[in-house]
Amino acid sequence: MMNLKNIYRFATVAIIISLAQFLMTGGCRGTFERPDESRPEEKRDTGDSSFDPMGLPSDSDIIPEKYPLLTMADTAANAKDTLNDVSSKTVDSLLEYYETYRIQLYSSNTYGPASREMGIAREVFDQAVHLDYEVPYYKVRVGDFADRKEAEEYLPAAIEAGYSNAWIVKVTINVQEVEESYDEDIPPLIDSLEVYPDNRESEDEQSQYPEDQ
Repeated sequence: MMNLKNIYRFATVAIIISLAQFLMTGGCRGTFERPDESRPEEKRDTGDSSFDPMGLPSDSDIIPEKYPLLTMADTAANAKDTLNDVSSKTVDSLLEYYETYRIQLYSSNTYGPASREMGIAREVFDQAVHLDYEVPYYKVRVGDFADRKEAEEYLPAAIEAGYSNAWIVKVTINVQEVEESYDEDIPPLIDSLEVYPDNRESEDEQSQYPEDQ
């Protein structure tokens, strides 16, 4: 009988403790309110999509009035007028080269003799004297004539100056090239080692006739 009372007492205590724990933990829990599905969603204001910024009255006259577009006919006419105003020599210079006529006076396959001859020619002629290098020769030439007729008019002056074998050549000039590769006062080392006897002509000096070169 005593055991039944003890069991009843322990059972009662256990029930009370369990109930107390339930009340303590249940009271700490929060409540969550579900959204009302029947409530309509608020609409966002996206603005007036029908607004056209180019539809303003002042926008339609910006390009046509202030900056009119050129037609193909206008472009072709402007290009033709421009080409008519530019000489052929100017057009060639835009392509980085031009053609001219010069009178050839002397040629050598080494720089030294050609440089000395160029210095002499510069004291004789009133036209520009050039030292053109065309493999394998250095060629002394005078003048920059626009056409062959001008060169022919100057040719007698070259012959009278002692260059009896002078002739006219047509030269294509690259405007980016340096006309003289060396300083005329400082001959290259390759020529400074060459010594020619005084009693014979250098083997480097070539005939002045165009058929030989």
